[in-house]
Amino acid sequence: AQHYEVTGRLQVGLAACPVNIQFGLGRPLHAQSPFCVGAEAIMDLFIWKDGKVKFETGKHPDHVSVQESVEDLITRGEAYAESSAFLENHGINEMSFLVRPPGRPAPGEIEERLKKGQPIDVNLQMEFYSNIYGTRNIKDTAEKLSLAPSRWTSITANLLQLGILFTPDGKSIQTIVDVPTVERKPTAEFEALRLQPGAA
Repeated sequence: AQHYEVTGRLQVGLAACPVNIQFGLGRPLHAQSPFCVGAEAIMDLFIWKDGKVKFETGKHPDHVSVQESVEDLITRGEAYAESSAFLENHGINEMSFLVRPPGRPAPGEIEERLKKGQPIDVNLQMEFYSNIYGTRNIKDTAEKLSLAPSRWTSITANLLQLGILFTPDGKSIQTIVDVPTVERKPTAEFEALRLQPGAA
């Protein structure tokens, strides 16, 4: 659609639960499903296993509800699909009560670790983290922060993969490990060779 700068409407899914994406000159400008409007409707497609596809050319978009570029939508959608699979593999869903690791993190430690994970707004992830405690599950936290499914899924997976949060039974499923850079000091032998006359 982007390559040929098409204008028209793409319908994906079953008749009872379709996602409609309306293109204008190759850009997705409006998207809608039975559950949501805008970019989040497109995100659903990344976790679907199958569905029928139909395209009607020439029909103009009703209005604009999608602001992101195709590239940004694909990047976010792929991250959503990977995050969703990660949570599913570990038996975690919106009703899960995540826990914090024992011990208090040093000031600025969590913010630094977040830089090594998915490119999600650090302040939003910090707010999500601060709202995770024993009596609030993922769904409650997502609703409090008005987070759409693709957002809370990616944030949850990221915090678990970075070891910032643990599973409900208190286990770490960290996959992103920060390997500190070890400063290599010259050996005595190297220094002796370096100091010899004519050494490079």
